[in-house]
Amino acid sequence: MHAKQSRDRWFQVRRWLLNFVVLSYLLGTTWALGYFNNLHVTFQYLFVCLNASTGIFVLMYGVLLNKKTREASIQAIRSREMTTKFTKTSATSATEASKKLSLALQPSVLAAKMRKQSSRKSQSGTSHCQN
Repeated sequence: MHAKQSRDRWFQVRRWLLNFVVLSYLLGTTWALGYFNNLHVTFQYLFVCLNASTGIFVLMYGVLLNKKTREASIQAIRSREMTTKFTKTSATSATEASKKLSLALQPSVLAAKMRKQSSRKSQSGTSHCQN
């Protein structure tokens, strides 16, 4: 029981520290480095890099580390993949159907079909007349 309480306590402290670091970073604590720009060039580089990476930090903390947001993002990506697969299948089927239709409507194919039909009619007509 004691081990579980200490583990829970450590988990709470870790969460609190993470929230503290994130909120201080997002609320502009990095701008304090801007006041120390005159001391050394290193502070200038730190200031620029930390402020430029705020968007990436928000993405990591707000999307990738948040369980609900991560699950919703994964679900949206999977549904988009399913839609894309369905669309590709439909497009392939439509392309194949249009190829068959264009092949069937080519003048040489139409002429051959008409010749077949006329020869069938003439054969059926002559055999019918002969009876």
